[in-house]
Amino acid sequence: MTAKIIPVLKITDALLTSSTLTEPNTDVGDGAAWLVGTTYALGDKVSKNHVNYESLQASNTGNDPEAVGSLFWVAQLATNRWAVFDGSIQDQSSRETSATWVITPSVTTNAVSLFNLGPATDLTIVVTDPTDGEVYNRTFPLVDNSGVIDAYTYFFSPIITVSNICITDIPPYANAAISITVNAPGGTASVGQISLGYFEVIGDTLDEVPISINDFTRLNEDQFGRTTPVIRGYSRTATPAIAVDTFRVTYLERRLADQRGIPTVWAFDTKDRDNELVYLGFYNSYNFLYQYAGKTFLDIDIRSLV
Repeated sequence: MTAKIIPVLKITDALLTSSTLTEPNTDVGDGAAWLVGTTYALGDKVSKNHVNYESLQASNTGNDPEAVGSLFWVAQLATNRWAVFDGSIQDQSSRETSATWVITPSVTTNAVSLFNLGPATDLTIVVTDPTDGEVYNRTFPLVDNSGVIDAYTYFFSPIITVSNICITDIPPYANAAISITVNAPGGTASVGQISLGYFEVIGDTLDEVPISINDFTRLNEDQFGRTTPVIRGYSRTATPAIAVDTFRVTYLERRLADQRGIPTVWAFDTKDRDNELVYLGFYNSYNFLYQYAGKTFLDIDIRSLV
């Protein structure tokens, strides 16, 4: 049961080869592309460089939405096509029936992770190398049957789908195109974040992994004690214990320190399946219990993005 660290590859225009999601898509809330000669009214929405903006003033002409400290525009969410790369898990990209992104990383990549998946039937990943052709084509079912424990739950339990998934058997081709397709026939395919990177094994996950959430929901109470919840996002947390080779401690200490404050994918195997626990986020702290024997214990406190 291995513990893995996967630094996140930043996706740029040059790396996103294509997508079935158009940009801008005003049908799902994107603003039309900003035009320097157009006059915008208060509240009008535009998009520029994959970000949506709202006009703060009337008669708004020639004011660049990306200007630092702008009094004319306020940045909002990423456009629908690029929301999966904006660093916010709860904001989803979506498209009816299916959604595809094709990424050519131009660096060696062997892991693909998706977070905050909406209800979907399956995920298909295809890797195509310009020289060797198609070198990988796998479809992963996203229906979670772990809640089915008897005949009654088989027939009457609600259908639950996987929210987060990490695939770590991608062939490490530097120049291959990676096609990622989420299928939701008859529904809407939606994804919060897509992350690519090259995984490295830290060590072996021990049997106990405390997991929880930090809930940012606010409970408003009036003078009579009546409570009105304001539902907000939450971060997932985990504090795994990991056994690492003692001779690698100084290397891993430096490796982890380099990832401080940087969104990173953390994947942990369990006895049930590989990469069952996967997080996109930060660590708050880590601690090595250094030993002169062959193994050293690493405790790390991980908090996901919201």
